[in-house]
Amino acid sequence: MELALTGDRSRPKRGYELGIVNRLAEPGGAVDAALELAAEVARNGPLALKASKRIVQSSAIGRIPRRGRSRARSPDP
Repeated sequence: MELALTGDRSRPKRGYELGIVNRLAEPGGAVDAALELAAEVARNGPLALKASKRIVQSSAIGRIPRRGRSRARSPDP
C-alpha cells in the first residue's frame, strides 16, 4: 500500500524483496529472461493456463470463479 500511495520508485531489488517482482534480470538481459519465462509457461497445458489465469484474475477482484462459467459473478440476492 505504501508504494502505491507514495509513488515511491523503488529499485528492482527492493521490489523483489517485497515480493512484488518475481524475477530479476541482469542489465541487458530482460528479453532473454522474458523468453525463458515464456518457454516455461508454454510447457503447461492450455486449459490449465486458462484456469489458472481466471483464478488469479478473479481473486484480484475478490471473486472465485465457478466451474463451467466463463466469468465469475456474484450470487443474485
